[in-house]
Amino acid sequence: MTTFVKSVTKALRMAGCALAFGMTFYSVADAANSDLAKQLVERAERDQQARSTGDFVHVEKIDRDNSTFLRKLLDTDGWPRVSEVGESGARAAWLLAQHADHDPELQKKILGVMYELAAIGEALPANAAFLHDRIHVAEGTLQRFGTQGDCEASGKWAPKAMESRDLVDEYRSRVGLPPLSAYIDRASASLCAAR
Repeated sequence: MTTFVKSVTKALRMAGCALAFGMTFYSVADAANSDLAKQLVERAERDQQARSTGDFVHVEKIDRDNSTFLRKLLDTDGWPRVSEVGESGARAAWLLAQHADHDPELQKKILGVMYELAAIGEALPANAAFLHDRIHVAEGTLQRFGTQGDCEASGKWAPKAMESRDLVDEYRSRVGLPPLSAYIDRASASLCAAR
């Protein structure tokens, strides 16, 4: 069993499997209102707005600015914990990391910290799974959770090569992701319907 899967399994056991069902075992109501949480959510909203325009020069500028912000944050305050920024802030921070493809070393550094935090319930395991897959696909290696893929000519979304098609649903379950078939259906409908 890999270190990540062990960490996530430990986190789920510690939380009484609460994370697998989207619940938390601490209060995040106040955390979501922190200045850092607001900053992360605003950056994520700008990220998504830029991507919706198709202006990839602007997208690249935003991605680089966000990466600089994340690197400074990581070096000075550490990766934002769910208890500090709430789930919305944690998801926003992850989205910025996910889009830091131009800086794979930063992505790997963040992923290492996310593994550690997931083990103690302070990072969302599903987010770490997405970043794990993104890094591996970018490196030309096999993804584990089947989160990265493309639309095929038929208009159906298909995952890129995976470590194990037989074990993917077990891996996904451990991090709170739905079965791959449900994910494929949802991704096909949302990403590939217009093709």
